[in-house]
Amino acid sequence: MKYILRFRKLLIQPDVFIENAYIVLADDYVVEFGKFSNDVKKRYNSFKIKYYDYIGVPGFVNAHTHLVFSCLSLKRRFYSFLDFVKSLNNFINNWSYDDYKKSYLKGIELLKNSNSTLAIDFVPHKVYSTINILTKKGILLFPEFIVSQKQYVEDTLRMVKNYDFLALHSLYSVHKDFIYGVVKDKSLVAQLALHFAEFKDESIFLRNGKGLVCDLFKLHSVDVSNFFIPKRTPTEYLLTLPIINKKLLLIHCNYLSESEIESLIKFNCIFVKCPRSSINLNSDPGNIEILIKNNSRVAIGTDSLASSPSLDILDEAKFIKKHFKIDNIYLWKLISGYYLNGFFHDYSFGYVLTGKKLLLNIYDMKIYSFKDFLECLFSTNIKPRYKIVT
Repeated sequence: MKYILRFRKLLIQPDVFIENAYIVLADDYVVEFGKFSNDVKKRYNSFKIKYYDYIGVPGFVNAHTHLVFSCLSLKRRFYSFLDFVKSLNNFINNWSYDDYKKSYLKGIELLKNSNSTLAIDFVPHKVYSTINILTKKGILLFPEFIVSQKQYVEDTLRMVKNYDFLALHSLYSVHKDFIYGVVKDKSLVAQLALHFAEFKDESIFLRNGKGLVCDLFKLHSVDVSNFFIPKRTPTEYLLTLPIINKKLLLIHCNYLSESEIESLIKFNCIFVKCPRSSINLNSDPGNIEILIKNNSRVAIGTDSLASSPSLDILDEAKFIKKHFKIDNIYLWKLISGYYLNGFFHDYSFGYVLTGKKLLLNIYDMKIYSFKDFLECLFSTNIKPRYKIVT
């Protein structure tokens, strides 16, 4: 389809609004944008015009969630990550295909009615085996594998070709042989993600094979004696693995020292924080201020509704604003996915760019500057009038 989209105001990059703006779209990609004129109309006279008498801004990215758990709302603080997993298992152990599908579709609807424009969604391996890939523009799906045997590599490589990138569950639940077996395949996409340094016992297990992670393995009937124990901290272990040279999303990152953060920054890792979920799981997300001080690439996510009160990334931003020392401009970078640029080759985040697909939220507000816009965004319960996702 070919369109000219017109706006009263259009934010094309941080602090740059265009009045009486337009975007030319062809086959889902931005062809050009700028201030509208009759010349534009003449040059694209065969294009359909859609006029929005509102403000268009680059869309907001929920950088980590699990949509299949959207029917869950455990509504309590947990003593530990193990306590959370036990509660989660009590709910989903007897779920059928229809239960997972219903929960996933509920998550899609909640996202559609929130400020989140695009969500990066981890789909559990066992769900993938029973549910067809449910796709919707703006929702990126990719599988999560909790495995420890070499024979899974071939199946994984076949399935991951349908996705944007591979989401390894974590270093404590994915065997080293699996990581090496997958990464050495030249056809695998360059992007990977994993939960990383989410809770204290992760480091204990990777260093000596003990602690609450052993109980997690028992819950899933996995023999811990077969697992490779690197005798290193999560960061030390990650730095020995070939995935460190990939485009890498590290999810949570609650237990990283400043020196560990500095060592990971050198590899251009993206740190994804989910503070509301982390606090509910009795973890400490406070190093978000250290990440920002060190000029890290940071994004934010909500995690799933099993541990977070909503899938709206603006709610997450307001929580961060209330509890941490972060200014509005940096908050804008967090919710717009500014530091995710380069991770998905066909999208730009925080910008409108030619040659890229479009993520746009459209708001009905009267503002005169970028500062006014941010103040309104972070201090009211505003919702987008429309979303445009190509």
